[in-house]
Amino acid sequence: MRVNVTRAILTAVSILGASVPALAAPADCEALAEAYGKLGTVPAFRQQVEQDGTKLETIAVGDNLYMNMDGEWTALPLSPGGRAAMFEGTFDILLIKECSVSGEEMLNGKAMVVYDYVLPPIEGLSTEPMPQKVWVGKDDGLPYLVTNPTGQSIVSYEGVEAPL
Repeated sequence: MRVNVTRAILTAVSILGASVPALAAPADCEALAEAYGKLGTVPAFRQQVEQDGTKLETIAVGDNLYMNMDGEWTALPLSPGGRAAMFEGTFDILLIKECSVSGEEMLNGKAMVVYDYVLPPIEGLSTEPMPQKVWVGKDDGLPYLVTNPTGQSIVSYEGVEAPL
């Protein structure tokens, strides 16, 4: 099966908060902007998305992206600094609404700050605003879990290797 790479990337980035909030609580929104921005600079991460019944796995190692839909890996090499630029370039602080801290929780033995925000409609993905909840590591400031009414994204950073 041929993967629609553009849609897959858009789905992966949007589930992680393609736009960073800045309207409701600036300090909260800045923390989220930093958390999502770190996805472009950490050495590697694995993102497992399940959205509306569709499963997608993304692995980023350096400036190489790999996507898996339906058991088929696709390599998406980027130019030097391309991953950082991709994540930096997708954030628009004017689009997210209702950004706030909803509490603190433990997730897999790690202390997390939990944020709520509303993702606006994204052409080709959703026609309605979608509430999101994201768990950000208290110690490292990285996003680990994102949920919404129709799916979730789990992000891990340790032991991640290129699949191809």
